[in-house]
Amino acid sequence: MSGNEESEITITKGMPNSDLYAQFRQWCISEWGDIDPFMADRQGKPLPPPIVATIDGRLVGGLAFTRAIPNQAVDNQLWINAIIVAPAYRRRGIARLLILSAQGECGAYTTKGLYALTDVPSLYLGNGWCVIEQTNDGTVLHWH
Repeated sequence: MSGNEESEITITKGMPNSDLYAQFRQWCISEWGDIDPFMADRQGKPLPPPIVATIDGRLVGGLAFTRAIPNQAVDNQLWINAIIVAPAYRRRGIARLLILSAQGECGAYTTKGLYALTDVPSLYLGNGWCVIEQTNDGTVLHWH
């Protein structure tokens, strides 16, 4: 491979006990402190498994889900809980690929779409998401 060629990004789902998922969990804890990106739903509703992005077998990003109650809803909805891309791999479309993969996964777990709270709404808006509200914590978006 020449110095100008980029290896292919691989998106993997459904292996939460792998070393990649352990590394992703550690990245999230390092970034946001005492959070568990694989937090189980407290009401017993199933969650999609975390999604990771790799290049040549190395973790470059990940996304995990949770359930929460948005201001407009009365029942638990599916949310993106955490999305992170390694600094050296940002601005390469990895977050967008993770979000698109999350959209594809959510159909088996909800009929009401997917929510996200973010300080980077532009990552979502290009993928058919709409802004629900602005809060002190960021922008709440919805995809259905």
